Amino acid sequence: MSEYDIITVLVVVLTLAVSAILGGFILSQFQNTGVFNSSPQAQQIINQNANVFPSLFDSIIGFSIIGLSLVVILSAFYIQSQPAFFVGGVIFLIILVVLSSFLGNAYYKFASSTVLNSYANNFPITYWLFENLPLISLVIGIILAVVMYGKTSSVNPYG
Repeated sequence: MSEYDIITVLVVVLTLAVSAILGGFILSQFQNTGVFNSSPQAQQIINQNANVFPSLFDSIIGFSIIGLSLVVILSAFYIQSQPAFFVGGVIFLIILVVLSSFLGNAYYKFASSTVLNSYANNFPITYWLFENLPLISLVIGIILAVVMYGKTSSVNPYG
């Protein structure tokens, strides 16, 4: 069912965000160790990657939530659903909003830890997405409901 795919999208984006922050933090710690002081070319590459990493992965996280949401919405068009299940969809949407607030709080707790806080501030798009995650999931859920239950009977996506 396509409505349940929103949960998958949210968990994938949360995992990607946590991995990006941890990866960037490890890269910045690796940069500061001075292991490559004997090789200026290697130190230059590490410094360049450490500077590009936050903005690159911040954009990747933003595009991933947009792209995965579009895939879920487009796939919902091909699901044959009955309007009688709309009530269940609304109940699921309420559960989704509550769950997305828990995921947003989990990201906030992770990103505001004393060790990662200074590095997590380099991800403004990710912070905004998780700060507004309940609203974003509500909008995606409403769009899914309109796409799934608003189709006329003349629409036959299977030919």
